[in-house]
Amino acid sequence: MFEKILITDKLELKKHKKEIIKLFHKSFNAELDEKLWEWAYIENPCGDPVVSLYYHEGALVGHYAVIPVRLKYNGTGILAALSMTTMVDVSYRRHGLFIEQANVVYEEAKKLNYSLVYGFPNMNSAPGFKKRLGWTIDTQGCVVELTSDKLPRESSKKSKNQIEFSLDDELMLNWRLSKPGMKYIKDGNVIYKEFENEHDLIFHDNYFDSLDKNRKYNLYVSDCNDYDNEKSFDYAFGYKIFDEHMSGCNFKVDLIMSDVF
Repeated sequence: MFEKILITDKLELKKHKKEIIKLFHKSFNAELDEKLWEWAYIENPCGDPVVSLYYHEGALVGHYAVIPVRLKYNGTGILAALSMTTMVDVSYRRHGLFIEQANVVYEEAKKLNYSLVYGFPNMNSAPGFKKRLGWTIDTQGCVVELTSDKLPRESSKKSKNQIEFSLDDELMLNWRLSKPGMKYIKDGNVIYKEFENEHDLIFHDNYFDSLDKNRKYNLYVSDCNDYDNEKSFDYAFGYKIFDEHMSGCNFKVDLIMSDVF
């Protein structure tokens, strides 16, 4: 029934750009930012994406993709896959395309030595990632808005088997902070984004003395129980480990890991 294509090459993916744009509009009733797509999928210095495309009668009806991101595990660099842009044409939903395509992508990612896949599924899709794809899902996290004096100042000591975004990879960091249409400010180990009078704290090591004390900042916190009045929205985080040697790992989650699309 379907023409099934698995892509692991940027130049090959570009051949399907027009159909991807069409499916994006059908799926989200919005226009795909082509500069943003090129940045995430084509200009990404970490490698090639892994993309499953399902066509029916010449039209793209299913799309599941991951892009490469270099993270750090116990201080050592690893290749991770960021899950993004899941799309199924409305006429083809409830037929298991998303699950089938995701599993195909994961199997290929394993062959390409990806250590894990991670992402930030919305609260509606998070149960499906957990039940049908075997993800570990944390729904306790959220984005809060805090003044500088209320920012969490816990110890920044690394925990054992910690996975985190690395500021040491200059090539990747420069790409990450070159996201089209965004303005990022890096001050030591603190990075924040200015957008429409908002200030998103996308990376930090619990040291905020350089920040403007008269501003409010949006940031991810792993436990919302102490922030009932400051919570902006829930933000689920999830992952699936491919490398069995990394079982028992834990994540330092920052918005820099998610703020791609």
